[in-house]
Amino acid sequence: MEGEQGHAGTVPMLLRKDPMSGAAEGISVIEALCLGAQAVTGGRNLDDEGSEDDGEGLVCTVGRIQVHPNQVNIIPKWVNFTVDVRCKSQELREQIVGLIEEHLQPVCSKRRLSCTMSRLHDAKPVRSDGQLLGQLKSAVLKAQPIIQQLVPEEQQSQAQGNAMNQQAHGICDSRTSTDAEDDSSHPGSCSSAGHTQASASTFSVRQSSIPILVSGAGHDAMAMADLTKIAMVFVRCAGGISHNPAEHVDARDVTAAAAAFATFMEMDLLDVAAIKDEWH
Repeated sequence: MEGEQGHAGTVPMLLRKDPMSGAAEGISVIEALCLGAQAVTGGRNLDDEGSEDDGEGLVCTVGRIQVHPNQVNIIPKWVNFTVDVRCKSQELREQIVGLIEEHLQPVCSKRRLSCTMSRLHDAKPVRSDGQLLGQLKSAVLKAQPIIQQLVPEEQQSQAQGNAMNQQAHGICDSRTSTDAEDDSSHPGSCSSAGHTQASASTFSVRQSSIPILVSGAGHDAMAMADLTKIAMVFVRCAGGISHNPAEHVDARDVTAAAAAFATFMEMDLLDVAAIKDEWH
């Protein structure tokens, strides 16, 4: 946005062509557009793999602003700012970009500013391969004996106490089932009396409880998707904080992810070996 540079003390407010004020209004318009679109397309939905996600995952960010001449006592001549729009749906993202351009022009006209918009980067959304996702889920399950060794003793003691309490009250909770791989034959792993048969010291994971996440970040996998099928394993950060000095990951979580990925690689090598045997 470009306006007219002037002295902060001598130019009356109504006579100003202030691109900083225009940028402030424009950024608020962008936020309102994206929040409005989220209200229509968002909500807690199930994706194709049966996991929860936040609708289309639409997010809009103004992450950089440049001001010239960037002085305390001068009305700026121009202000540049970036708009980062990310979405699971390419069609919705293009619609939002179009709406942003459409709604920023009136802001500039009203304030007698010239407004120029250009696209700096464009990367289409990429879907992970369903078969690879299924194999990664299976690997997480198969690696549970290793992963459970990483659970702190205090959490194991707490789980044991909870399980004993459930047994005392006749509560059946399928989440404490020791039968982690069979969801059909033992839906609750309960006896006829309604008591849980779970081992109190065991943390079990069902395949349906392993989340499939929509990642808004531009990983290298997006580029690799032009060459081959992709899928990723994520390691959680404390509080979900990323790209921030406060970002922290527990070493046990890294080890758990490494165990799951190593198991996945072993499973994949076994599959390749089986295919080669069939060829011979």
